[in-house]
Amino acid sequence: MLTYENIRQSPDVFRSLTGFSVAEFDALLVKVEHLERKRPPLPITKHGRHPRQRAVGAGRDFSHDLATRLMMTLFWLRINPTMEMLGFFFALSKSNAAQNVSDMLALLEILPDFALERPPPERKKIRTAQAFLDAFPDVVLILDAKKPFSPNGQAPSDNGACEPT
Repeated sequence: MLTYENIRQSPDVFRSLTGFSVAEFDALLVKVEHLERKRPPLPITKHGRHPRQRAVGAGRDFSHDLATRLMMTLFWLRINPTMEMLGFFFALSKSNAAQNVSDMLALLEILPDFALERPPPERKKIRTAQAFLDAFPDVVLILDAKKPFSPNGQAPSDNGACEPT
């Protein structure tokens, strides 16, 4: 599983995956944290547009901290993997990966000094772990060595996230 804490230990890999140096990322993270604190809570739910049933903040916490969610979004913007592949590398389900990216993109869009460029539709998506590893061989060294890894496939875990098989 990729996280901010383990990827930042390899600055060259961090830059190749996000397009930012660790210092540049940390400066961006401070701005995003500030926006996150200032953002008003949504009066309705995100999905069904139904009124809230619980108080703001009463739901589940995110699986990843803000730094990892921001890194995941920059990774998606730069690499353009499918949401299944993004979830695979960050140990999330496809829907949770998409929700995390959508939430972070909303914050990045309102940053005045961040030029948000979404991947163009004609750009080919990375659809397999093998295609990703071919493009970024240094990442193999960072992946959790305790879990078996097969770049040709993936299997869902008990929590719905994709894990290497």
